[in-house]
Amino acid sequence: MEPKEAVDEYIESREHENAKATIQNYTYRLERFLEFCEDAAIDDLSVINGRTAELYKKERLTADDINMFTAEQQLRTFRLFLRWCEANEFVKDGVADKMIIPSTETEDKVRNKAIDRERADKIVETLYKYQYASRRHIVFHLLWHTGMRGGSLHALDVEDWNSDEK
Repeated sequence: MEPKEAVDEYIESREHENAKATIQNYTYRLERFLEFCEDAAIDDLSVINGRTAELYKKERLTADDINMFTAEQQLRTFRLFLRWCEANEFVKDGVADKMIIPSTETEDKVRNKAIDRERADKIVETLYKYQYASRRHIVFHLLWHTGMRGGSLHALDVEDWNSDEK
């Protein structure tokens, strides 16, 4: 089985059980593997073994364009893909288990920089004065005053609003 064909089948097999964003993440992460296969002239997954997986891991961990957390996520997705390939007999059993993925420290996974109150107040004041009721003004105001995460704000729907609640 060609790597691109296998990745496409894998993504398709996951679409019914994962969110759209997860599928997009898997697709993006496995594109790196497809680039690796192209560079290494791998046109059949049956040649993938523990050594090949280790070479791919080494490439991702030494890539200049990503941080360690991103590399870890790409490798975890790759290992899931390998397990699927094993189940479908595209690669030999046990290849996925041979790959040891280094774990990043918690502080590498979470951005913990906070804006101080004085700076936030200046931003709110400037937005109120120059960009009143703009999307930027509303978003910053909501995030600052509620403490919610950006993803949570993005997930809000009109149905979530109840003007009767105080």
